[in-house]
Amino acid sequence: MEVDHDVSHLVQGRLSHYEWVSMIVLSCCIWILLPLTVTLSPLTVVLIPVISTIILLLLLILHDLDRLKWSEGVWIWMPLARLFQSIGLDPYIPKPVLDRLSNTDFLLQMDSYRLATYPDEYPNHIKTKKVKKIVVKK
Repeated sequence: MEVDHDVSHLVQGRLSHYEWVSMIVLSCCIWILLPLTVTLSPLTVVLIPVISTIILLLLLILHDLDRLKWSEGVWIWMPLARLFQSIGLDPYIPKPVLDRLSNTDFLLQMDSYRLATYPDEYPNHIKTKKVKKIVVKK
């Protein structure tokens, strides 16, 4: 039981608002100072937007990683779905996960799945869990 609590705590460990504000402020400082510190040669005219775009993309990737959303369907739920299907069971998907993955091809690759809802919060969520079978219309 303690291990379950530790894992749950680690998964919920996200960057604080202070850390995000610090990263955004530092990125803005780089964006502001970058054009001021270089000459206007043709190479730097090309490099400034490229470096700025890289910084923005890194912040967006960090945001997705912080929220555990980066390719979640492909890395976590598709292998689990295949595991359930290989042992002859319908894949099991919690409702919050389904809400995040509903706009992907994840569900279209299945004939049916089990949807779990949790009316109560942790630690009593397992006792009140409700599971129903959903057939995917294709």
